[in-house]
Amino acid sequence: MRFDAFESYPWLSIDARYHPDFFSDGVPFVSPKLLPLLDQPAGSLQALHTWTEWRLGEGPDWSYLWLSYIPLVPVLDLDRSEVEVQDDVESGQPVRRLAVHPFGRLVLRDGLAPPCGLFRAAEYPSMLLATDAVAEAVLRAGCFGIDFREVETVYTRYGALRRRGLHGVELHPHGVYARRENRQPVPDA
Repeated sequence: MRFDAFESYPWLSIDARYHPDFFSDGVPFVSPKLLPLLDQPAGSLQALHTWTEWRLGEGPDWSYLWLSYIPLVPVLDLDRSEVEVQDDVESGQPVRRLAVHPFGRLVLRDGLAPPCGLFRAAEYPSMLLATDAVAEAVLRAGCFGIDFREVETVYTRYGALRRRGLHGVELHPHGVYARRENRQPVPDA
């Protein structure tokens, strides 16, 4: 673990009028309400406490938690995804990186069964993924600041098409708007 990363984030200054359950400022932060919903099974994530200073009003009586460890899970089918694989050597070790084309399509592996509810794509670690069970639990709990979008259309030309809402999978308004503006078909949710 790089301790300098933790030392730069032990303190947060947040507007007390707006305190989402999830936000990312290069690293993900969650509320104490959200953490147990994401941590399925318990202990699959690691979170470190921060001290949150609430500005511009009286904030809640909690501080954000920094998600310091999120498991990496191989999830992408690289043969069917529209990505460029770049093999490199870093510190004498082979490293594989993905270059996701701006309008590329990501395809999940067939039969994917992740071992935990929240994880990062091992092939593309900046991508944070959640199972449907986690998404449903978070939405039912009324947490906000987090949007569950369909992985396979996130990086397409017109953006994410589907997202999980309180009543199941819904069409994402931005994806629908972009498709209509560009005279592209809009499939059902």
